Amino acid sequence: MFSGNSLPHFIFGTLFAFLALNSYSNVKEKHTLAILVIFLLSISYIFKVFSTSLFLNSTRNHHCIFPSKAQNTDIFPLIRMSKISFLVLCLATYLLTACSTIPLTLHNTENLCATFKEKRGWYNASNATFKKWGIPIPVQMAIMHQESHFVADATPPSGFFSWLGFGSSAYGYPQAKDETWRDYQRKSGNNSAARDNFADACDFIGWYSQISYKKLGIAKTDARNLYLAYHDGHGGFQKQTYNQKPWLLQISNKVANRAQLFQQQLGACSLQ
Repeated sequence: MFSGNSLPHFIFGTLFAFLALNSYSNVKEKHTLAILVIFLLSISYIFKVFSTSLFLNSTRNHHCIFPSKAQNTDIFPLIRMSKISFLVLCLATYLLTACSTIPLTLHNTENLCATFKEKRGWYNASNATFKKWGIPIPVQMAIMHQESHFVADATPPSGFFSWLGFGSSAYGYPQAKDETWRDYQRKSGNNSAARDNFADACDFIGWYSQISYKKLGIAKTDARNLYLAYHDGHGGFQKQTYNQKPWLLQISNKVANRAQLFQQQLGACSLQ
């Protein structure tokens, strides 16, 4: 499959792609970069084949006395590879991206104690948010559970309008929209925050709920109204737009009940 010279180039290319992809924490960015890498590899290979073809035709037209050497000549040694090795490199790039971006599925998302025992760093992240913004851990987790069920790269269900570019930009653990997330990055100073980073998502929920507390007078323990403000925005909450959405009122009650359940579970939990 690989010639003596193409194997090192294949290994180098694969390792380079893997390191480049894993330098990004955002899942969307990883997939975008993977597509870009494969596109550049394709362009390079096409250019190599085309250029080599021109070179061989030129040597034939000049009656090269060493045709066998001319046929084996490759004027682009850095991209010397067969068709099979090229396809394998593209496949390896894709698989490395997939393996590095598939989120780990929690075994039990309905029990906060089990979740924190499975994801030890999550408790520390949510507790840091509690200390910073004063939003109780069960309230944070109830909102996040409702929004994404703790899925790092969660997105809203796609439909016809999404294909036309009119879909929601909500993404990640907190299901925050692009403009809201940029506002959070700017005002909180956390410019490198990513929506598929759990600690950043906790901090965002704490930051937004803190604004709800100051601006709207919602208690930090009031999961129901904090969620209504989280969903409809601070302006929407002031206008009481949620009263026109019976389904949202039901969901807010569900979030409040889950926050109470999470509080009970966390109270009986030993995380030592």
